Amino acid sequence: MKRLFISYSHDSAKHKQEVRELAIRLRQSGFDAHLDQFELPGPSNGWPAWSSRQIIEARYVLMICTEPYLQRFMGLTESGKGRGVKWEGRIIQNVLYYDHLSVGFVPVLFARDQEPFIPPAVSGAGKVVLRDDDGSDESGYQKLLQQLGHKPSWAAQPIPELDDKEDGPHELPSDASIPTDDTWDNVQDQLCNISTSLEKRLAPPLLVPKQFQGTRPKSDVGVTDLRYDRQWLAYQPRDQSRKQLDDFLDGNAIWQWWGIVGEGGVGKTREAFELALNRIESGWDAGFLSGDDAANWLLHDCKGWRPKRT
Repeated sequence: MKRLFISYSHDSAKHKQEVRELAIRLRQSGFDAHLDQFELPGPSNGWPAWSSRQIIEARYVLMICTEPYLQRFMGLTESGKGRGVKWEGRIIQNVLYYDHLSVGFVPVLFARDQEPFIPPAVSGAGKVVLRDDDGSDESGYQKLLQQLGHKPSWAAQPIPELDDKEDGPHELPSDASIPTDDTWDNVQDQLCNISTSLEKRLAPPLLVPKQFQGTRPKSDVGVTDLRYDRQWLAYQPRDQSRKQLDDFLDGNAIWQWWGIVGEGGVGKTREAFELALNRIESGWDAGFLSGDDAANWLLHDCKGWRPKRT
């Protein structure tokens, strides 16, 4: 089961009903789908904090693209209109700006002629058109399920009770896209707590060098004492290599890999070990992935993990 959030604009009563039906269908398919209409008359912590939390905690955010949605997402409507999408647009664009990834944001179109209204920030993401030219939505829905990684074994989720007498975040008495200082502080605190929780749950199972450093023996040195982590032999830094590694780590990219290759025994692991120790002293989380934990993390949790930022 995967958690997802549906971001959309309240274009009309018909459009709201279509979005609600999609959310219900997704819950029946086993997704933990969240929608503002399921929260009426309103969340206790307010719409800005609620929508921020939905975006951060969701594995996928479905963006129902229409012309009003694009206008509000870009902040081009007058003050007091489209507060919910304006606020969600700011959060989504900040996530995209800092994470450089758009895989979790899925533009969804009820019809193909809505394609021009995909926000530029997610124009490169894989879109899903729900309805065919003949009006059928079955093939489009199946494509959406495939893109979201649906598994037939997932159990249907309960459908929240709905109250049509109330309305959602767009009808708030104050403009949620311009929060007060107290509201913003509350949102920042919640985002910080969510980020910390996700770090603990999704962070790679690092074997930190300081955890397996052995005490240097004073005598009777054996072959195992020549292992890189014993540091029996003095480290001879390669100035050029270290500079390249430091430049790589201190660059602006949020997520990237660099493979270090070379013949056995030339010092690759020792170089990595010393680099990790150096970075730990500078406040980094650094270490080694090993064994089954590494394989499991790479196959599952790494897609949702984000490096810690300060």
